[in-house]
Amino acid sequence: MCNYHRVKTGVFCAIMAFTSLADAACSLETLTGKYAGYYTFQESETYWGSQGAMMLRFNGRGGLQILKVVEAAEGYREVAAGSGNYKLLANCTGTATINIKVDGATVAKGKADIFVGGSRAYPKVHGIMVDQDEGTAGRLYLEKSGI
Repeated sequence: MCNYHRVKTGVFCAIMAFTSLADAACSLETLTGKYAGYYTFQESETYWGSQGAMMLRFNGRGGLQILKVVEAAEGYREVAAGSGNYKLLANCTGTATINIKVDGATVAKGKADIFVGGSRAYPKVHGIMVDQDEGTAGRLYLEKSGI
């Protein structure tokens, strides 16, 4: 079921229902190992649009390590790493928080509403991420890496 107080569009709810792991309960252990993917933030009046590619590792216990992030915006490119944590409910929905760092200093904090789809062998993480400093929202997509 979608919570329309938190999710303002029925399209997102339909996608969530369609792509969740079929007939399976999720837990923290559902997300383990390396994942690769991307995120995008739309341009607005106060924010340059940006996109990034990332590789991270979920530990199956609620922690995550951002192995590498490469972000580009308006011709600017930055490489970073970081850490965070996640919660995942039995219905395969949850939240994640991340702290992105460059040379040990936090340069961005994000919070995401996520859901897990795909298969047990290769889960996919979909979400809406909010940059806590800028207040802008973007899309997040990760899939389990076979590497």
